[in-house]
Amino acid sequence: MKPDRSRTLIVLGSGGHTAEMLTLVKGLDGARYYPRCYVAAATDRLGLQKAQQAEADNDRSKASFEFKTIPRSREVGQSYFTSVWTTLVAILAAMAAVFQFNPELVLVNGPGTCIPICLAAIVLRLFHRCRIIYIESIARIEHGYPRS
Repeated sequence: MKPDRSRTLIVLGSGGHTAEMLTLVKGLDGARYYPRCYVAAATDRLGLQKAQQAEADNDRSKASFEFKTIPRSREVGQSYFTSVWTTLVAILAAMAAVFQFNPELVLVNGPGTCIPICLAAIVLRLFHRCRIIYIESIARIEHGYPRS
């Protein structure tokens, strides 16, 4: 017997990852996949703003959603040596976010932020039913970078 609803955690990334994920979430049955928790990197405020707007636009009667941020594992240009520490911090923050929300479903589509979230969800699976769904898409670039 299927449960009436699934607590759903949705990982947002920068740029195209957020747009793709919000398109996917728009097609979900809001009465089935709730409450929803959107997670993004702490430096990605635009993704959470877009998610909040998408939830408002969907006007779901059972709308129950929240937003969480976790630190990035590695910033652009950060050395790999120091990224060991920041990755551990991100994993601990992801564990706290995932265990607090206690999702039954985790939706990811490949941003770097999803790695610590998926690790936390795998640990959660030891204690609780939790599925991870990874959606991959192939982006097409019309104009590549100029060659040197």
